[in-house]
Amino acid sequence: MTPLGLTPAELACALGRYRLRLRALLVSLEGPAPTNLHDGAYSALEDFGTTVDVDLGARSAPCGEARMSEVERTVLMPLLARLHERIARVAHSTPLPAWIAELRAADADLAASETALARH
Repeated sequence: MTPLGLTPAELACALGRYRLRLRALLVSLEGPAPTNLHDGAYSALEDFGTTVDVDLGARSAPCGEARMSEVERTVLMPLLARLHERIARVAHSTPLPAWIAELRAADADLAASETALARH
């Protein structure tokens, strides 16, 4: 779980960790020796989705909302909601191209959040 009350610098680190995990999953699916959807991809997606869900749930609860920083409220929460939606779509899309398209879009969401954070 990503702690609550993040500063902009701490949030930048958290976004970087999300991005590394997402890119590792993308590389495993479309790299030089791609895995198929049954070679750990489901497990990696489930692990990433659980992290997103825990972070989103912690910040959606009343005590979490009270402890969130402004930068979490304006940058992280919208990102977590988009990632949650994209992961849910991927989980229900069996064809590999559908996974890759959603995961690339999630990577673009992360890049947009990093840009928004830099302007914050």
